[in-house]
Amino acid sequence: DFQPRNMVFSHTEHNTRLRNVDQPSFEHLSVHTGDYKFIRAKILLPFDERFFEIKMEGGGNWVTRFKALAKRIGMDPSKIRQGTIFRELYDLRNDPKEQRNIIDEKWEIAVELEKKLDLWVEETRKLGNELASAIPKAEKPEKILTRQRLARGQIIPKCPIPIRINVGGDDYIDSAGCKWLADRPYSYGKWGYVTRTYSDVLIVRSKIWNTDDPTIYQSQRFGQSFSYIFNVPNGEYKVILHFAETIMDFGGIEFFNVYIQDKPVLMSFNIFNEAGGKCRAIKKTFTCKVNDNQLSIYFESLTEPQQEAAKVAGIEVLPMGQNKKSASTGSPKL
Repeated sequence: DFQPRNMVFSHTEHNTRLRNVDQPSFEHLSVHTGDYKFIRAKILLPFDERFFEIKMEGGGNWVTRFKALAKRIGMDPSKIRQGTIFRELYDLRNDPKEQRNIIDEKWEIAVELEKKLDLWVEETRKLGNELASAIPKAEKPEKILTRQRLARGQIIPKCPIPIRINVGGDDYIDSAGCKWLADRPYSYGKWGYVTRTYSDVLIVRSKIWNTDDPTIYQSQRFGQSFSYIFNVPNGEYKVILHFAETIMDFGGIEFFNVYIQDKPVLMSFNIFNEAGGKCRAIKKTFTCKVNDNQLSIYFESLTEPQQEAAKVAGIEVLPMGQNKKSASTGSPKL
């Protein structure tokens, strides 16, 4: 019977650059005993060769390897998809360079090693969760700002109302004649963005569909977690958030949450899926109440491992009853 001892485990996620941000393209798990090495690789992105041109230590790249593995198991390489799993087994004593996959011949050893691998992964995740729960969570920026406000007294709101922000961009007059202000960091008593962990600006020149105002959607702020704070008079407000996926060519990759006044308004939101494709404008409208002269909008990435998936292209804050037309979404002007 096969009784593995002195096992060495490994877990690696190989990244590729999307929108100047690292995204995991595939997961590579392995366990070796000195005699055998079992490998399991899972594709995490759609199998676009641009995402897998990662060089291997022994030469070649992962595209070539995955295609060869597919052929070995009778799969057409063009059928490799996100979620496809490949398994390999090597006899390290007779094949130290791992040139001959013997999983078909020694499948019972592969099964046993995969069980050990899964057990190790589960134990590692449990340990990680325990460690994470022991670390105090960072407070959201608006919570910190609330403490500052209470310490300094009542805020005197100086934020212009209504206000429209061309996030990541410059001042702009839209097709309805409304002025959009350039993006800027928050200043006390006024308005602006607050970065919690990481955020940056992305600007494209792509054609944007479903809007008469593509300029608003060609710039955006993206990041792991960030807020927009508006110090406004107390009352009821309409908040309109504008989005467009200008980088990803497919959906189901980047998800994020949005909170307004600490209440969830968009959960596991994916722009590509909601808009129906790339470079298509979409807007979401919400209402909220302000009782302390502060309106906060918080964006939180959900993509694992934590990536810069949260994003927004435009923000409108309008008093309830505001009749002025917001940026339109409709057929593009040709």
